[in-house]
Amino acid sequence: MNEHILVSDFMDRQPAVIYCNTPLTKVVQVLLNKGVTGAPVINDKKEVLGFISEKDCIKSLLNSSYHAEEATTVNDVMRQEAMTLKPDDSIIDLAHFMEDHTPKVYPVVDDGKLVGVISRGNVLRALYDQQSSSKRKRRAA
Repeated sequence: MNEHILVSDFMDRQPAVIYCNTPLTKVVQVLLNKGVTGAPVINDKKEVLGFISEKDCIKSLLNSSYHAEEATTVNDVMRQEAMTLKPDDSIIDLAHFMEDHTPKVYPVVDDGKLVGVISRGNVLRALYDQQSSSKRKRRAA
C-alpha cells in the first residue's frame, strides 16, 4: 500500500465548524443538519480551540433535562484537547492510529489554522481507492 497518501488528498476542505460561544442548541442543529458526528470549535482566526461531538451534546442535554438546567454554550461542553493533524500527514499512519483510538473526526490544521477535517469515512475511502487502484494495476501488468 502507498505510504504517501496524504490527509490533504481526502480531507473535507469545507467542514462543519462551530464558533466559540455558540449556544448548545445551535450546535446540535448544525450537527444534525450537516449530518456529522462532531465538529471543531474555532475562533474568528480559524484556530482550533476544541472539539464537540454528538456524544458531548447528548450527555449535556440529558443532564440538563434531568436537572432542569441548560448548558449555555459550546465552551461549557466541548473537549478542549482536540487532536489535530497536518495536511501532509500520512493516511496510512492515521488508519493505524484509528485502529486503537476512538475519535471519528480529526481537525486538520496548517500554520495554526483549520483547513479541513478528516473522518473515518474519508480514511476508509482512501484505503478503498488505493486498494482498487493497486488491483487494476496488477491486472493491467
